Amino acid sequence: LLPLVAGKVEDDRADPAVSLQAAREQAWASYEEAATSKYGAVPMAPIAAAHAVVSALPAGTFVLDGGLHPDEVADITGLEVPEGPYETLAGFLLDRLGHLPEAGEQVEYEGWCLEVLEMDRRRIASVRLVAPAGDDQGEHS
Repeated sequence: LLPLVAGKVEDDRADPAVSLQAAREQAWASYEEAATSKYGAVPMAPIAAAHAVVSALPAGTFVLDGGLHPDEVADITGLEVPEGPYETLAGFLLDRLGHLPEAGEQVEYEGWCLEVLEMDRRRIASVRLVAPAGDDQGEHS
């Protein structure tokens, strides 16, 4: 894994944390594929909505765990995260930013504002998503 990350950092001149996150996600996807082929589909434990979304937020505003899969983000908010070299909302943000962010950094995507709310050392722990003005995405929660 380390040679893979070191090679990527040299090739792309990317932030090592971004490359490490990408390598972790690639390794997890490989592990998941191997486990599925050996044992069959293993149901993932659903994330309780109470843990994924903070209540009492204005309509169209969501606070999500950075570890959510893009499909879960779409189910909760209506935001379709594009396919890419990542498996999580945090990975999407790292891909867009190109560096390890600090709390408060933002990404605009298709009218949505995604803000890094909390970092847990080198991990994006929570993200605030705000739907485009006039969008009815708040109905998804």
